[in-house]
Amino acid sequence: MVEEKAVKKKKRFYKKWWFWVIIGVVLLIIIGSSVSSSDDNTDDSHTSSDTKFKINDPVTVGDLTYTVIDVYDTDNIGYNNKTENNYVVVTLTVKNNGKDGITVYDSMFEYYRGDAKYECSANSIYLENGFYVLQAIGAGITKTISVAYEIPSEHEGTDCISVKASSYGKSEKIFMKK
Repeated sequence: MVEEKAVKKKKRFYKKWWFWVIIGVVLLIIIGSSVSSSDDNTDDSHTSSDTKFKINDPVTVGDLTYTVIDVYDTDNIGYNNKTENNYVVVTLTVKNNGKDGITVYDSMFEYYRGDAKYECSANSIYLENGFYVLQAIGAGITKTISVAYEIPSEHEGTDCISVKASSYGKSEKIFMKK
């Protein structure tokens, strides 16, 4: 007599309890990290502190220290980049306090007038000292840059520039008043 071996039918992996425990843990990690990263990407209408910084105040965000040293209005920057509105040109120093080089991006600077937000003008690359969207700053180095914003009228003391430690990081606002 030939004994037939009982063939035990294996459960598919997705029917096992440990598979669903792993899926649950992964989902919790994803949800937790998305909540955490949305907290890191704070709404730019809020500063990370209640401190109100102004022109000539050093502002440290992460490894970078920003100091707005000048702000002026013009209708023309660079080589025939004339506007019917107004350019606000913000000149600031950026010091890298870290141990590694940092690349500064245009998205690390935003100009606010009330609830209106303005991005760096593409014409900033034509400024004499040439802030060209990307600026590499070595450890311990300070660079002076100018960033232009096209806005409807001359700057006001209640206008501010938001500076960040990275494109998506913590930010502080510096108001355009002395």
